[in-house]
Amino acid sequence: MDGVTEKVLRLDEEISAQTEISKGNMMIIQDRFTASEEASKEKEDTGKDCEEQYEKAIEDLQHYRDELEELKQIANPEVRSKVAADLDYKQLIAQHIESVGSAFDQQSSFLQMNANTTMCQGVVNYLNRRSEEKENNATKYTALDCDAMREVLQQEFTKSWEEIKRLKQEGEQLALETKELCFDEAKEVHNTKHASITQDIKDATRSIQLAKDVISALQPLLENAKLEAESLALHIQGLKSDCNVDTAVSEHLKTVRRLIQSLDECPGRNDFKLTVPELV
Repeated sequence: MDGVTEKVLRLDEEISAQTEISKGNMMIIQDRFTASEEASKEKEDTGKDCEEQYEKAIEDLQHYRDELEELKQIANPEVRSKVAADLDYKQLIAQHIESVGSAFDQQSSFLQMNANTTMCQGVVNYLNRRSEEKENNATKYTALDCDAMREVLQQEFTKSWEEIKRLKQEGEQLALETKELCFDEAKEVHNTKHASITQDIKDATRSIQLAKDVISALQPLLENAKLEAESLALHIQGLKSDCNVDTAVSEHLKTVRRLIQSLDECPGRNDFKLTVPELV
């Protein structure tokens, strides 16, 4: 009886252990599914952060767009001067000189210019002479080369346009590359986590399947062992009812009987046998 009981208990313990393994791995799978959802949410949030950083970087380039717009307005203003470009300014100056009187008549030499002197330079020479006559530390006047200045303006305008546009394009390209890098890093982190989660789920699923296989193999053995125990218990009960146990025995035999009865349902060695000692 103790051998049959031992088998029943061993099988029951093994099935219980496999059941706990199955439950534990099921909890792992549930936890991994939760982690997968969290990883997807983290990827989504990171993607939003990448997009916000990109939009902010593009917004920070607005001053370049404003500067380009200002250069466009400088080149093509809504309102241009309506002053006629075909006026005879020499005649107008002569008329003005005649109207201001003799002071200019006495200094009319300011209009006497050689072939290499412009009207503007002649006026400058006149103003410098007048200034030197009045005071020692006289103001010095300089003739501006307006055509050269316009050419310099055009050169600087072209240079500024190209440089500002380059800075704007480089800033936009950098913002785009940064956004793509941000998305790539978020994707790589997500893929790494997802791969680990997927592997954990596979391992847990495999463990559950193995536990189920073990349970499927042991369950019939357990049922059979239970039937054996029940049959043996009925057989022992039948022996007790059919047999007449002599109670008029020594205390020594009574002790042996009690010990045997105490082992009826005590799991132990199925091959346990008593040894009859040899008497000399």
